Amino acid sequence: MWKVVLRGLTSHKLRMALTALAIVLGVSFVAGTFVLTDTINKTFNDLFQQTTKGVDVAVRTKATVSGNGGQQRAPLPGSLVDKIKKEVPGVQDAEGTVVGYAQFVGKDGKPVTTGGAPTLGISLNTVPQLQAGATLREGHRPNGPDEVAIDAHTAKKQGFHVNDQVKILFQGPPKIFTISGILGFGPADNLAGATLAGFDRFTAQQVLNRPGAFDEIDVVAAPGVNPQELRDRIRSTIDSSYETLTGKELAADTSKSVGQFTGFINTALLSFAFVALFVGSFIIVNTFSIILAQRSRELALLRCLGASRRQILGSVLAEAFIVGLLASLVGLGVGVLVALGLKAAFAALGVELPSTSLVVAPRTVIVAIVVGVVVTLLASVVPAVKATRVPPVTALREQADLRETV
Repeated sequence: MWKVVLRGLTSHKLRMALTALAIVLGVSFVAGTFVLTDTINKTFNDLFQQTTKGVDVAVRTKATVSGNGGQQRAPLPGSLVDKIKKEVPGVQDAEGTVVGYAQFVGKDGKPVTTGGAPTLGISLNTVPQLQAGATLREGHRPNGPDEVAIDAHTAKKQGFHVNDQVKILFQGPPKIFTISGILGFGPADNLAGATLAGFDRFTAQQVLNRPGAFDEIDVVAAPGVNPQELRDRIRSTIDSSYETLTGKELAADTSKSVGQFTGFINTALLSFAFVALFVGSFIIVNTFSIILAQRSRELALLRCLGASRRQILGSVLAEAFIVGLLASLVGLGVGVLVALGLKAAFAALGVELPSTSLVVAPRTVIVAIVVGVVVTLLASVVPAVKATRVPPVTALREQADLRETV
C-alpha cells in the first residue's frame, strides 16, 4: 500500500502542488505571526532588563489610571529618598528619577515624530551602579540647565552631533539645549522607537514639571543583601500607598503593556491565517475529489485484489498526511520570511523595533506542523470515505460512479 501511496503522489504532481500551496499560505501566516510576536516580546524583555540593570529595588506610587494607554502615577516626594537611605538597613544608595514629555525639533524646524512611540524626557542617574541602563556612546552626561543627551537613533536619523543646538518642546515653554552626549541602551539605539532626551536631575525636575519630586526611586542594595529582602524592608518602612518592586519585577511589570500589544497582533494576524486555511480546505477537498475520481478504477482493482476499505482509506489519508507535512515544513520556512516582511511593514509605519535575531520557538514549529497536517487530513476525509464506497466490480467500468454505495 505504501507503493500505492507514493505512486498516487507522484502521478498527480500539479494537483498536489495546488493542495500544498493552500497549506503553505495558511501555515506561513501562523508561523510568521508567532515568530514576529515572540521576537517582539524577546526584544522588549531584553530592553527592559537592560534599562533596569543595576536597580535592586524600585519605589513608585500605585497607578491611579491604568489602561491600554499606559499608567499614570502621582509623583513621589523628594524627602522619601533620604528616608529610604537613612532608615532602611541594607541600602547602599538610592536616587530619584523623573520622566515626562519632551519632543525634539528637527533641523528642518518640524517636531520629531515617532509613529506612536513616546517622546520622553528623563533625568539621568548619577549613581554609578544605576548608569548601566543608559550608556554613553559619545560626549559626556549633561551637566547644567543648558545641556541634554540624545538617544543614538534620533541623533543619527536627524543628523544631530555632540555640541549641536537642539530645540525641545515641553508641556511648558520650549527651550534650546546643547547636545552633550549620545546615549545607547545596551546594543539598542533607542527604547523601541521612542525618542529620549536626558537631563541632569535638577534640570529634569524643572522642565518636566517635577520640582522637588520624583516619578520613581531606584535603590541599590549593599553587598550581600538580597533584593527581595531589601524590598520587604523598604515596604515595611514607607507608606503603604507606595509600590515597591525588585528590579526584575519592575522589568516584568513594564513588559505587560508589550504583551497586550503583541496579543492584539496575534489575534489579528492569526485570524487571517485561519481564514486562509479555511479557504484552503475547500481547495483540498476539491483536489482530492478530482484525483480520487480519476483513480477510481485503480482503487477498485485494489479492492478486487483483496485490499480492504480500511486500507484504501488509510492510503488516501497517508497521501494527505505526507502532503500536509511537507507543505507545513515549507510554510514554516516561509513564515520566517513573513515575519521579516511584517517587521519591515511596522518600520514603514514608523514603529521601529530594536534589531534582534528572529525567535523561532519550539511551540511555533509544533503548532505550524500540527495545524497544517490536521487541516489537510480533515479536508481529505470526505473524499477518502467516498473512495471506499465504490463497488469493486462497478468501479472497473469506464465511468465509475463515486456516489454509488455497496
